[in-house]
Amino acid sequence: MSDIEKLTQLLLQQAELSAQRERDSAQREERLTQMVERLVADRQPPATVAADDASAATAARTSAAAPPVRLPAAATPAPHLSSSTSLRDFAVWREKLDGYMLLTGASALPVTAQRAALLSLLDEDWHRVLRYGLTIADDSPLSAVVDAMESHLRKQRSVLVDRRAFYARVQEQGENFEEFLCEVKELAAFCDFCTHCYDSRLRDKIVCGLRDEETVKRLLEDPGLDLKKTVDICHPAACRATSAICNSCGQRGHFAVVCAQVARESAAAPAERAAPERARPAVGQPSEPRICRVIRDVYVNGISTRPTPTVTVRLSTPAGVFTVPARADSGAEATVIGEDSLSSICVEPAQLEPCIGQPFSAVGKQPLTCVGSFRATLELGDRSTTAAVFVIRELTGLLLSWFDCVALGILPRDFPAQIRCYNKSTRRLSPLKIGSRVDLQDPATGRWNRIGVIVGVGQRRTYLVKTASGKVLWRNRRYLRPYRPLLTEPTPPVAPSAPRPPAAGAPQPPPPPPPPARTAVAAERAVRPAASAPAVCRSSPVRSPQVETAAAALPRRSRRQRRAPGRLRVQWGATSYAE
Repeated sequence: MSDIEKLTQLLLQQAELSAQRERDSAQREERLTQMVERLVADRQPPATVAADDASAATAARTSAAAPPVRLPAAATPAPHLSSSTSLRDFAVWREKLDGYMLLTGASALPVTAQRAALLSLLDEDWHRVLRYGLTIADDSPLSAVVDAMESHLRKQRSVLVDRRAFYARVQEQGENFEEFLCEVKELAAFCDFCTHCYDSRLRDKIVCGLRDEETVKRLLEDPGLDLKKTVDICHPAACRATSAICNSCGQRGHFAVVCAQVARESAAAPAERAAPERARPAVGQPSEPRICRVIRDVYVNGISTRPTPTVTVRLSTPAGVFTVPARADSGAEATVIGEDSLSSICVEPAQLEPCIGQPFSAVGKQPLTCVGSFRATLELGDRSTTAAVFVIRELTGLLLSWFDCVALGILPRDFPAQIRCYNKSTRRLSPLKIGSRVDLQDPATGRWNRIGVIVGVGQRRTYLVKTASGKVLWRNRRYLRPYRPLLTEPTPPVAPSAPRPPAAGAPQPPPPPPPPARTAVAAERAVRPAASAPAVCRSSPVRSPQVETAAAALPRRSRRQRRAPGRLRVQWGATSYAE
């Protein structure tokens, strides 16, 4: 019998033994369930009813005759516990154990029977722990045994590890508030906090772990903040319009922007309600102050996970130059700043000019209180503009209007025109041919510092380039360009121009000197044909012994023959490059 056949038989035997163990375990669970059902049915007292109440007697007899309702063993899987279970998994297992004991009726059994049911759910390691590691009396209730097991697991893990994980938990990017709150509560359940400080610890962790700075500011503004208020602010359960009063009709339960009465009046008389369209003012030119739209706080899934984008501008006032973070509002018609931010730019309320014009309003025609205004110069990078900054009591921070955003380069000049597609202004690079000289760009430095020759064409606009050193490189078309000669390279000689005739009345230049007379030997050499020229001796000159000795003392050079780089033959598809 070969080794493979022996191995196959062993595997089959192991599979049969495993299946037999599973069948035996299922039979034991079924017998245990039937035994528990019989014990519970025997312990139920007989029903006693009054003789004069016939309907009650009939109902009692029916209930006494009917067997107790129990879920089958297949519908109530037994929650087994292994020795590798963590403290978190043990808490989940304990809840499953309570449900299992309730559904199977084992909770009504004696203490010894409950303990036997518990032992049937534990593995061998837990058996040894209960028998030798824990000092528990035999008549202890099931809850005391489970508490002792949980204490044993708690001793195996330091509480500082769980507290460190609790304090280090912060809201991740893209994580909503519900997931963050659930994770924080689960971590706090294993930190062994006392009942008096549990809510305060959880509140502090939520405030310190949030990513939204606007929500954190709202939380810190409340001096009596507790856990319930923290959760309500971060995740309001009810709609804010429930307790709001409409400014148009005076009814409770909605805002004026969605008021039905305003919609009916606008539909009935659109001509009387329509206001003349206002022309947009020029960039940097002050106009009548009126805020069309102010975005305060926007929440997604209860809380925003991305802070509001801000820009840092230089604000110049008579008191000095200050660096202030600002928010760009593409719908606001005036640059405004909160009243609480005046102290940061050294502007006193007495220095403000009174507001003249239409009243300020926000979304939904919500009125805003204008304290005053002042002139300031806004600078961002190399852009600057002079604008009137209005002080609003209900706002916080600096808010830039749409035309100031255009002047500072935050928004395009043709705002709100749609941005063109990027590929409208691009052009495709022309293909290169084999044998053409090109410049190679270094991807690291961006310099065109090498010259090569195209020797092959590949796929996806790649080319095989051979450099002057003999190296062959694959390069994409965007790193190649047609060869451009440098200005330092020698230029071809320019033919001399014909001499201009002298002007009338100008002195005549002296005639050039006559060429020297050739001798008879020179004339004979000029007439002699080139074939009769004497041959030049190419042999090495004869050296003396002293010269040979001095040459031997010099360092010996390599005798390796240097060959010029050969031409590469490339066959790529139908394109080839031959020598």
